[in-house]
Formats: sequence, structure tokens, C-alpha cells
Amino acid sequence: MNFEKKEMIDLQCGFSCDMRTVKKFPLHGHDYYEMEITVEGESMATVNGQSVPLRKGTLCCMAPGDIHAITGEGEMVTLNLSFDGRLWDPLANIKLPFICELGEESLFLAKELFTLLEGVTDGFLRRTLAEALLTLCTRGAAQYSFEDPVGKAKAYLVRHFRENPSLKLCAQQVGLSSNYLALCFKKKYGLSFKECLTGYKLRCAKTFLENGASVTQACFDSGFESLSAFYTAFKKENGVAPSRWKG
Repeated sequence: MNFEKKEMIDLQCGFSCDMRTVKKFPLHGHDYYEMEITVEGESMATVNGQSVPLRKGTLCCMAPGDIHAITGEGEMVTLNLSFDGRLWDPLANIKLPFICELGEESLFLAKELFTLLEGVTDGFLRRTLAEALLTLCTRGAAQYSFEDPVGKAKAYLVRHFRENPSLKLCAQQVGLSSNYLALCFKKKYGLSFKECLTGYKLRCAKTFLENGASVTQACFDSGFESLSAFYTAFKKENGVAPSRWKG
């Protein structure tokens, strides 16, 4: 299952917010960022294949490409902010997914900011409040060092692999030529750009398969453009066809 920002967020301002009552929800991804704070109840989630307990004060901030689901039996009330990359530039420097427990003071302030955000219509004020909410909730996040443009290119690839970014596009993001980035990528990581891209898509596909997705869904929702390419890459990597993958 995959959600697109053109359907889920206000494209004019770049974000949408709402309070949700959340129960079990199937594995999915989307092409926008999402921050969700649990304010009542408890449950469990999986984020990129890892189990995460959810309780009052748990904050999850996820990037495009992060695969997640609500897997527990509980019911929660959450504050959700869904947004694209225009909203808050510093988010590009935070290692995502970012998951933490907000203290009582931070949770109280987050709820107050969210209430204000829901109640205003002025575009500038709404954006200011949304940025303040993100700053408050992610102030403890570990930061990437983006002094190395090759590392920055890999971080871009991690976030956007399901969109099949080209070597040329990644090179443009960090101000390098395609040929130079390809050489540096191989030297730094021991894999070609294409091998790294395929590896991320395969790991994503495995997560889908292990959570009950069909082969077709796992193929296209992880970024492969054809079933034949998916079968070939999967069998080469794992020795079995995706339909026989047990995890």
C-alpha cells in the first residue's frame, strides 16, 4: 500500500495535520514525510522491519521510503503532521526514521502547538506553527554530517530509493558530476550506485513480503519497475524466488 502526497496533504502549503484515532493498520509507505505523536493509548508498530512500542509520548518521524505499520491490538489517539520537503529545511539533516519519547513538558507544548495549528487559517501563521512543532519534537535528534557530498548523496538515495532516482539526479543534489560520484560511491561503499539502489529496494521488498504482501505489491511498492526485473534481482540476491521467501 502506498499513499501519495497529492492525495494526503495540502499541496498549496505543503502539509496537513489532524488528530486521529488509530487501530491496526497495514504495512504502507508514502512519498512525503510524516510525524506522529501518541497522546493516548498503547500499541505496537513496525518501522522498516523493526518493532517499536507506542505509548503516550512516543514520537515517530519518518521519511519518504520508510515502510511502517500499526501491528498491535490497542487503540491510540495520535497527532499527525504529514508534509513535503518544503516545510522545514533542517529536517534534511536529521537521521530518519527518528523515534523518541517526549517528556511531559514537551508533550504538553506539542499538544498546545497542534491545537493552535488546527485553529488558524492564515498561511504564514500555520507554517510558522508547523515549523515550531517540528523544531520542538526533533530537537534531540542526532544530526548527519553532510560535509561529505558522497555521504549526502547516499542519504538522498536512502530517502528516495522507491522513486528510482538516477545517478545524474543524485549527483545534481550534491553538486558533483555523475562520473565522479559513481567513482567515489564505489570507492567509499564498495558497491556501485545501481547495486546500492537495488539493495535498498530488495530490503524494502523483503519487509513487505514478511508482512503478508503479495509478490506484485512487494515489487512495485518497493520501487521496481517490472516483475521480471524484481524476480531476477531477488533470486540473484537470495537464491530463491520472492514467492518462496520466508524471512
